[in-house]
Amino acid sequence: MSLTRRQKVFLFIGGPLAIFLVIGIYSQRHSGIWVDVEALPSDSTITMDGQTIKAGRTKLTPGTHTFVATRKYFDKISKTIATKNLNTKQTIYLLPLPNSPESLKYLADHPDVQKERESASSDAAAQTQQQISTQYPYTGGLPYQTTDFLVDYSYDANGKITLLVTIYPITKQTTNADAYNSQVAQFKQEAQDYLKSQHVNLASTTINYSVDTSQSN
Repeated sequence: MSLTRRQKVFLFIGGPLAIFLVIGIYSQRHSGIWVDVEALPSDSTITMDGQTIKAGRTKLTPGTHTFVATRKYFDKISKTIATKNLNTKQTIYLLPLPNSPESLKYLADHPDVQKERESASSDAAAQTQQQISTQYPYTGGLPYQTTDFLVDYSYDANGKITLLVTIYPITKQTTNADAYNSQVAQFKQEAQDYLKSQHVNLASTTINYSVDTSQSN
């Protein structure tokens, strides 16, 4: 049976396109990022997005994943990981919290486990700091202080950063409320101008403002 010209064109264009789509779907289903996951004590139960997994090499699909480690007598610990900012050479450490007499006794009776936890905690802190420095380069210049304000930062176990801005008004609120409010607003704007100069997106960054009146007149 001979093919018409239209059928030949369809096969010429549609054939490769179909193969491309199949490859794309296969790649999407089988693509992933491999990371190491470790819990201490090592007999802790680990879940990822609610599903139990084993410690060791774990494959993550692109996106956000929540890891939880639980163990008898310990409080559970959880970490939310975004693959977008993940360094695959790092290890995701999960250290259930020893908030009971039984858990403290366990660690006292197993100094090797406690030593491993301390080492893992130190490694995790260094990894988080490196991630923050890479993701938020401006933190390298913090804390930054003038006579009017101080800018510093903090971060949680998941590496989420919060900027801490402290305002130093010259006038006390009880002495001259109008001058006090004006100075707070002015110095806050100065702090924001500084952050903008460091390419900080104020709209998408968590910023906590506080006022220190210890040096006010």
